[in-house]
Amino acid sequence: MAKQPIKITGIDDVTRLLAEGNRKVTKAARLAVTEVTNEVAAKADDLVPFDTGELSGSQVVKLPVAGKIEGQITYGSTSAPYAAVQHENLELFHPSKKRGGVGPVTAGQGSGRGAKYLEFPTKMAFRDYDKKIVNYIKALIR
Repeated sequence: MAKQPIKITGIDDVTRLLAEGNRKVTKAARLAVTEVTNEVAAKADDLVPFDTGELSGSQVVKLPVAGKIEGQITYGSTSAPYAAVQHENLELFHPSKKRGGVGPVTAGQGSGRGAKYLEFPTKMAFRDYDKKIVNYIKALIR
């Protein structure tokens, strides 16, 4: 597909084209943040310690909205202190939902559920996060 030349006839055109480009970049970033947030939330749900299911069921995901380019994943609601202890304490026994218990573990060690259930998938997602944003921008600008 041949690229069309851009014809600029005045400062109004320059301003408009810059604003249009900025909207595309913002949209691309918002799409990338949404995708990464959803990926992290899904992986965290697989890793969060599971006993009664209360902690697992307390996940709240907030996706980017107009004016903001940020995603947020939280656990705990009224049990937030419990969620924080489960996340941070590496010595707690975190039984696997499927295997009946695996001892103290950290999420991502091949053991299934455990501490760092939100931190681990976030770190993994941010390995390629910049590439996702660039790919979204390239796709929208074409």
